Amino acid sequence: MKRKALRKNTIREIKGSFGRYIAILAIVALGVGFFSGLKVTKEAMIATGDDYFRNNALYDFRLISTLGLSDEDAEEIKKLDFVKEAEGAYGTDALIQRGSKTVNAAKLLSISDTINKVILTEGRMPEAPNECLGDSDWFSSASIGEKITLPESNSESTLNSLNYTEFTVVGRCRSPLYVHFERGNTSLGNGKLSGFVYLMPEAFKSDYYSDIYVLTESGKEQIYSEAYNDGIDLETPVIEEKLEKLAADRYEDLKAVFGPYAPKPDTYVLTRNVNIGYASFENDSSIVEGIGNVFPIFFFLVAALVCMTTMNRMVEEKRTEIGVMKALGYKESLIMGKFLFYSGSAAIVGAVSGFIVGSKIFPYVIWHAYGILYNMPEIKFVINPVLATVSMIVAVICSM
Repeated sequence: MKRKALRKNTIREIKGSFGRYIAILAIVALGVGFFSGLKVTKEAMIATGDDYFRNNALYDFRLISTLGLSDEDAEEIKKLDFVKEAEGAYGTDALIQRGSKTVNAAKLLSISDTINKVILTEGRMPEAPNECLGDSDWFSSASIGEKITLPESNSESTLNSLNYTEFTVVGRCRSPLYVHFERGNTSLGNGKLSGFVYLMPEAFKSDYYSDIYVLTESGKEQIYSEAYNDGIDLETPVIEEKLEKLAADRYEDLKAVFGPYAPKPDTYVLTRNVNIGYASFENDSSIVEGIGNVFPIFFFLVAALVCMTTMNRMVEEKRTEIGVMKALGYKESLIMGKFLFYSGSAAIVGAVSGFIVGSKIFPYVIWHAYGILYNMPEIKFVINPVLATVSMIVAVICSM
């Protein structure tokens, strides 16, 4: 009977001091929202990046030889037991002129359906070798249909590496190779690449590829994870040895034809970590994590202070009522339970609402702030049950 009466009294207390109850709920929600939102943002960023790079098959290894690479070389790389796919690609830096505009340095790349897939954002894919796709950050919607040309200021070797010196832009695209706004450096022009242009492989005249891109078994692991990095570390020396042998065989073939005039090859095995966008994305997501490790603590301390001050004031105001309840035979544990329920229920409701809202809003806002640096799809929201549990426990401890 006494418990039932106390429950009714507690409900009346909440209704009678609803502003105070909402204040506790709000400060807890704010603290939990900051904590959970900032803590889950890195996880959400990594999950988004992982989906994006995986769906568009960002390379695990980029192989380069100064003597060039062939389809036969790609097939030999495929024979390694941990290699899932290997594909030759063309790529060169060139000066291009867009209509009557100034000449800019750009990266010309061959389109692939297997590795480093382009993402068409507007227009259509090229259907003829003198058609191309433009960097969606550099080319606007109005650029579709315009002509781009390779002026004579390009080197003879650059002009000779292509079957055409004029291309029609038929679409705009994104590329997993270029998720960061920085497009890289070049020896041409002012030293900066303005953007990239994708061409059909048939647009390139060279008999040998400039790169072979490789996908390996390590790619099944999440990006930046210890498992992924450990896998790459194990695969790297095997690929290096294989590439050196392929380049040496190519050198021997050339030496048989050109004798002492055959340049000895240099080979390079590059991982994703040399890609500006991939490396910067890891660094920026870690910065968010660092903020999330420190900043929310202050909100929890403020929430604890506000809850403690509010409940102390409430107990002081209810001293007479507490005395009457004691005189009526209510145990101290029951009386204390009333105040614990008051603060605890506010904390639980605040923690749940703060976690849900914070886990959505903070990743969204931070992601869009980073939108000036990265060209990627909308963030993938993540609900972390462990983080939810920790948030709830801390919120209840701070308030009760």
